[in-house]
Amino acid sequence: MRLPVADETGRYAWVETVLKRFDYRCLKRAERGVVLAYLQRISGYSRAQVTRLVSRWVAGKRLVKQYRAPEHAFARRYTGVDVALLAEVDQAMGTLSGPATACVLQRQHQGQRQRQHQGQRQRQRQPQGPQQNTAASP
Repeated sequence: MRLPVADETGRYAWVETVLKRFDYRCLKRAERGVVLAYLQRISGYSRAQVTRLVSRWVAGKRLVKQYRAPEHAFARRYTGVDVALLAEVDQAMGTLSGPATACVLQRQHQGQRQRQHQGQRQRQRQPQGPQQNTAASP
């Protein structure tokens, strides 16, 4: 038998009502064990989670979800366009393994950088044509 409530807020509220209904703070040790086993079985929470929730309730705190997804999770390194390009490259290369694809892309990148560097050196070597003296002669 499982609790019909699927969301965390509903389950936490149900645990709180059960603890109030059985007046958990006034129960003897053996009776508390029965209530804990009941909460564990019906809620689907682990023994450790039920114990944490009960100890929080006994301390007078509200049972609310204390963890949430971080507001600013890990920064995205690649955009959707990058992912699409990588998928296209992967398909064009016959779906190589990740390290093999990375190696091929690194080689291509290094070759492209070398070609760019050679092009810049050639442009620097080429004469730029006759230079005209713009200063007025005396």
